[in-house]
Amino acid sequence: MKPVGTAYFPHVDGLRALAVLAVMVYHLQPSALPGGFVGVDVFFVISGYVVTASLAAHRHQAGARFLGEFYARRLARLAPALVAMLVIVTALYVLLVPKAWFNRAAETTGQMAFFGLSNWWLDRQVVNYFEPRAEWNPFTHTWSLGVEEQFYLVVPLVLLFALRPVHDRRTRRTAILVVVVLAAASFIACHAFGLARGSRFVFYQLVFRFWELACGVLLYLWGARVSPLRPSLRRWYGWAGWAGLVLVLLAMVLPRPGAYP
Repeated sequence: MKPVGTAYFPHVDGLRALAVLAVMVYHLQPSALPGGFVGVDVFFVISGYVVTASLAAHRHQAGARFLGEFYARRLARLAPALVAMLVIVTALYVLLVPKAWFNRAAETTGQMAFFGLSNWWLDRQVVNYFEPRAEWNPFTHTWSLGVEEQFYLVVPLVLLFALRPVHDRRTRRTAILVVVVLAAASFIACHAFGLARGSRFVFYQLVFRFWELACGVLLYLWGARVSPLRPSLRRWYGWAGWAGLVLVLLAMVLPRPGAYP
């Protein structure tokens, strides 16, 4: 499989900037952008896309090296920023937050974030991301990184067979089909459990978020087929995507039980 290109994606950076801005506006003034939290969902799709591109760029490596170097790259990219954030936020939390307001759950969330497990901790605490008390936890936002890090344990094993040229076409198609089946199962579970138990139940866990990351994986794999299209047609695809996302950000109401995904 020929990769679409792995050096740099300016269009993905633009989409990432829009997603970040949407989340920031939502947290500052929810009524100004009711669907701003969708930026997190967009981020998951972007992560699936970029991670697949990273793996595709090293698809000629042997299995152990293919996996080992992927995890080394992820660690080098994420660990410094994560550790710096945890240290700085913890220091500010201790210095600026009155002791009477100290939240043991917040401290544990920060500790779990170091190991990529804060989403599990927040889920066990039955903390709704949209509740006021979640805003008092300075580490609540690390839940999404936990989901991504857990995704990294799964996707390279599947894409090892979907991307490497040494495998025959049937093996690659089977591996891609596995991604599709897992994504469909994740979406169905997200919808069913969201209806039955409320949106909070399906918010933090990878099993209910896998379909979003898998969409990014499949978009990258599909991109090889889109690239040969005429530039004008590709441009229309792009504008249609931007317009659809902006409409969702502006029109979507705050989540309520049964409204997610």
